[in-house]
Amino acid sequence: MLEWAASMEEEIQFWLSDAELKRENARTYAAKLEATARGASDALMDQPRSGAEELEIRMRTDSAEDIRKILADIEVARASAEDELEAQRSLTETARIRAFSSSFNAELPQEKPFEFTAAPAKKRASAKKRTSRSTSGRKSS
Repeated sequence: MLEWAASMEEEIQFWLSDAELKRENARTYAAKLEATARGASDALMDQPRSGAEELEIRMRTDSAEDIRKILADIEVARASAEDELEAQRSLTETARIRAFSSSFNAELPQEKPFEFTAAPAKKRASAKKRTSRSTSGRKSS
C-alpha cells in the first residue's frame, strides 16, 4: 500500500507539474495574443488618424490657395477702385475748370467769333508788274 500511495503521489505530482506548465504556456499565449490584438487595434486606430491628418493637410492647402485667390481678387478690386477714383478726380477737375472758364467768359464782353475767309485769288499779270517795278526801281537808284 505504501507503494501504491507513493506511485499515486508521484502521478499527482506529474499531473500538477503538467498543469502548471500548461497554465504557464496559456499565459504566454494569452500575452502574445493580447499584444497582437493591441497592435492590430492600434493599426486600425492609426489608419483613420493618418487619413484625418492627410485630409487636414489637403484642406489647409486648399484653404491657402483659396485665400491667395481671394487676395488677388481684392488686389484687382483695389486697383480698379484706384483707377475709378483717379477718373473721378479727373472729371471733377475738368468740371471745376469748365465752371471757372464759364464764369470767366461771362465776365468778358462777348466778341464776335473770328471767321476765316478764303483769300482772293491774285492775277499773274499784277505779280509781273511788281517784279518789273521792283527791278526798275533798283536800276534808277
